[in-house]
Formats: sequence, structure tokens, C-alpha cells
Amino acid sequence: MTPVSAAAGRAGPRVPACPAPTSAAVTPDSRTVYVACAPWKNIPRRLGFLPGSVTPITTATSKPGRAITAGRGPIAMIIAR
Repeated sequence: MTPVSAAAGRAGPRVPACPAPTSAAVTPDSRTVYVACAPWKNIPRRLGFLPGSVTPITTATSKPGRAITAGRGPIAMIIAR
């Protein structure tokens, strides 16, 4: 995952959230970004999706938290209040 500052118009350093991010969702307070991670690179297509994860990243520090197991191959997320 690479954070981008819209105000500065440039990318920051890469955040090691996971090897194969598929999507991201930001909390309403903008304090956390959740990154969906699917292990597609390591499995043949005929086996289907293996368990993936969601990794929280604190936006103030760009530090990833502990990955959360999340179903089979998460590819999209939405955060609702």
C-alpha cells in the first residue's frame, strides 16, 4: 500500500500491509485504513480462493496492525456507521 498526500501531490513510502492488496476502505474519522489482502499469487486458479485477511493501518503513523482473518479471498470492502 502506498499512501498519497492529495494536498502535497506526492506519494509517501510504501506501507507493508500485505503482499497482494485487493482493496482499501477508510473509516469515517479517517484514522484507520483497512486493506483487504488475498493470497492469489500463491495458488492455482483451479483451487479457488484461500482464506485472506484484512490489515488495519493507522493513518497518523502509517503503521500496519495485526492482520484479521477474513473469509475466502476478500476483494472488496465497505465501512458503514
